[in-house]
Amino acid sequence: MVLIMTTDGVFQFAPDINVNNDVYVLDKKSTNKLSAVAFVDLNWKEKVEATKKAIDILGSRLQQTFPRNSHWLFIGHRNWQADTKIVRHKKLWAYLLARDLKIPDGEKINEVMVSSEHGIKYVGLIKCTSISEVALASVLRSGLETQLIFAREDVAMGVSEILLPSGWEHKAHAPAEKVVDLLCDKDIFGYLPLGWFDDRESGCAVIAKPELICLPFPEYC
Repeated sequence: MVLIMTTDGVFQFAPDINVNNDVYVLDKKSTNKLSAVAFVDLNWKEKVEATKKAIDILGSRLQQTFPRNSHWLFIGHRNWQADTKIVRHKKLWAYLLARDLKIPDGEKINEVMVSSEHGIKYVGLIKCTSISEVALASVLRSGLETQLIFAREDVAMGVSEILLPSGWEHKAHAPAEKVVDLLCDKDIFGYLPLGWFDDRESGCAVIAKPELICLPFPEYC
């Protein structure tokens, strides 16, 4: 692992998150090698603010390197909901507002119902117009099913065709297996909030194929 200190926090680099490192280790090894760059605040701070700062810092590097790409937020119910008229009426966006969660700024691309023997869920996609807002970091730490990615529009639409029809499931705070497979297969960056509960460090990491990570973060390659 490589550490680079700044006055605001620490950059961390893990060349392979399948093996032991101080950024993040996958519970289940990915089919291909994945690397991660993280920005964490080493002092105790409000974790949403630390996550917002990390996304802003990491995201600005991605946007400078890939100006035609965008940030896309996949979001939905984590738990199965009872199949009732109220749930079907609220769907996803009204459900978020009812929980006093501000929907991040952007274009709502889709809102899809997923059903099973356990009930129903709603999942959706937002094309973010800004990553420098508390609402985005708050949603990522809200306990909802979320995944923020950075990709070209055509690639993001391909990802949506995989994630939205059946949803995706995280285990605790680990990335969903579907998302890990997509990171191995496609030219996308996936965000992973770091630091939960009483962890001293908090922030966020971006995960991608090594050859992709090297483009916005050449100092680690």
